[in-house]
Amino acid sequence: MVGVVALDPSRASFTSDYRDLAAVAAARGIPALRVTDVNASATVAQLRVWAPDVMFVLGWPQLVHREARDVPRLGAIGTHPTLLPEHRGRHPLIWALVEGRTRGGLTFFRLADGADSGDVVWQRSFDIGILDDAGDLYRRVEALERAGIAELVPALESGTLTSRPQDATRASYRRRRREADGLIDWSAPTLVSYNLIRALARPYPGAHTYHRGRKVIVWRSLLPVASAPPSALGAIAGTVIAKVAGELHVRTGDGHLRLVEIETGGATAIEVGDQLGDPPL
Repeated sequence: MVGVVALDPSRASFTSDYRDLAAVAAARGIPALRVTDVNASATVAQLRVWAPDVMFVLGWPQLVHREARDVPRLGAIGTHPTLLPEHRGRHPLIWALVEGRTRGGLTFFRLADGADSGDVVWQRSFDIGILDDAGDLYRRVEALERAGIAELVPALESGTLTSRPQDATRASYRRRRREADGLIDWSAPTLVSYNLIRALARPYPGAHTYHRGRKVIVWRSLLPVASAPPSALGAIAGTVIAKVAGELHVRTGDGHLRLVEIETGGATAIEVGDQLGDPPL
């Protein structure tokens, strides 16, 4: 490995799963360059000095322009954690769980002018179970990235790497998610709230709600194993209807949800009968 281009810590807020790869590279004696813009002239100049055979782009939040892509003699290869051409765009793992999908995947592709649109060189799928959260999918993607690179590098070296164009007629896109998208709507069906919570589990920032005007992060929840008690049926959505073995049971649009791990930031304890809901006006 001749070098690592890492996103500068000053841009960490632009990606919720940020890691300073320059520090990781330095610990292993690998040259590293922290940048705010991968397409800046200084970045491209350093790439030319390193003269890499191939450039792997993993989790980078910017499109890589042709000037940078053309530096490595064997090309630039990116990854996207979906089965392209499906679900191009932002936050694919979060969307997979929010939408309740049962299959995910990882695609290596040659970088092109469009977002996630280049020719596919490697692709594998994995199942998504009802208990899986963002951390589970993240670990599967990391394992597939290691496997993919281990297969791709020898194929690149031998000149045997094959590729196939994406079928643009099957392409779909997902937008960038914002903090407001992480607000739990307790009037929605139980499964909708459950999927949102597992989609925003670590390493993401967590789904959230509010209690007496204070933000509460919900890191983990479970679907109920039994119906809500009759006494809770008249409660409005967002009402805490029970506390059981450390769990909060919260009324939803069609039942209730068990909150297993929350973060209140030291605020007032949440009790039965309390209301969770929207932020203060």
